Parts: sequence; C-alpha cells; structure tokens
Amino acid sequence: RRLGLYFLEVGASQRPSQVIYDRAGSAASELGAGDVPWARVLEGSAWLHTTGITPALSATAAAATLEALETARRLGIATSVDLNYRSRLWSPAAAREVLTAAMANVDLLITNEEDAELVFGIRAPASDVARGDLQPARYLDVAGELLARFSALSTVAVTLRESHGATRNGWSGLLVERAGHAFARRYEIDVVDRIGAGDAFAAGLIHARLAGMSAAEAVEFAAAAGALKHTIEGDFNLVSAAEIAALVAGDASGRVRR
Repeated sequence: RRLGLYFLEVGASQRPSQVIYDRAGSAASELGAGDVPWARVLEGSAWLHTTGITPALSATAAAATLEALETARRLGIATSVDLNYRSRLWSPAAAREVLTAAMANVDLLITNEEDAELVFGIRAPASDVARGDLQPARYLDVAGELLARFSALSTVAVTLRESHGATRNGWSGLLVERAGHAFARRYEIDVVDRIGAGDAFAAGLIHARLAGMSAAEAVEFAAAAGALKHTIEGDFNLVSAAEIAALVAGDASGRVRR
C-alpha cells in the first residue's frame, strides 16, 4: 500500500516488510537553508522534533534541518532527534557526518536497537538484532557512550524491539539521563502493523516530558504508545492519551469495551 511518499509491502511471519521511498523531487527534498524563517516559525514553541529521514532526502534538506535545530537551541526551545536511519535514502557515512553535526543542538536523542551502531558505530555488546536476541541492560552502555560523545545531550531514549518474525515482536524502551535511567515494561505483541511504532514512542515521550512526567513515567508512557500503535493498520497512532494511560496502569486484557 502507499503511505504518504513511500510504498509498503507488508510482511508476515518470517517474510519482512519492504519499504520503497518515493521522495525524489518532493517539496521537502528541495528545502534548503534560508528557505524557512525558523525564528518566526518557532516563536512560542516548547519543542522541536525531527528525524534522520528529513536530512537524508538531500544535502539542502540536511542544511535546513541543521539550521532549524540551531535556531531552536538558540531560542531555548527543547530539541529532539530520532535517528531513523534509512539505508535506502543514504549511507552510514553520510548519516554520521550530518547527524554528528546535529548533535551539537540536540537535547534528547531517540534511537533503536540498531541505529546507534549503524550511524555512530556504537554497538550493544552480546546483542544480536537479526536474531531478535537483545540484552536490554547492554543498551545502558550504548546510551552512556552517546552521552559521553555528545556533550549537548541531556537524555537518550532507546526503543527495544525483539523481532521473532514480522508478526511477533517483543517491545520495550529505555530512558537514560545523566543522573539515572529507567526501563519500561516489556510487551509481547501480535503485530498488525509496526510502521510508525517508533514515531508513536517519540510522540508519547515528548508528550510525557511536556506534561512533567518523571523519567520512569515518561518511558512507560512512550513504550505503551508504541505498543498500541502495533495494533493499528497504517502509520498513524489513532489512540488517545487516556487509552495509553490505561495500558500503563495495567489494562492489557484487550477485552471488548461496551
């Protein structure tokens, strides 16, 4: 099916989903530094979030992304980046160059079980992503190295996916601050559609932080948001904050509500 500017062939069991991008010549790919009056656009904003997909579209889009982050930082606006490495859009070397520059103006970095290795060469020891064998505690080492390498960062969040097949995943999350960390509970998920689960995690985390939740509360809310997204076809997380909060509180039965 077509979703925005990409095509998705949905996988099942041991057959993976395939994503094909249709971004060449799009308006976003033509965006460049100086095209957006970021100071005016961001006026009154509390947070700026972007991902590694936007700068991957073109060199000019990368320049615009860096400009936006720099402006937000200068204005005292919280910033976050989800690495979202996409091998069909750029190489690890190109991603590393641009996203390393971006880290100078990022407060919160969101990554998953493999992108920190692909982009920054930081690997969780004893984990085998391809086999779905994660050692969650080892991602404390990954987050710690990211915090040590990039001094502007205050927080690193990691989504932890154990992929046992295209339709059966384990799911959790980790939030690491310079003063401590928190793991979310683990969910065992029968996947309807996993596309957008990372975005749902990021949105849940940003919502939780803006709402004043603690690190432990925020990562639980974010992981629950991502877990629920797996149950919805399409790339939008069509659930309410109340539904996410109910799952965080332990209502995971899936019973019909009347």
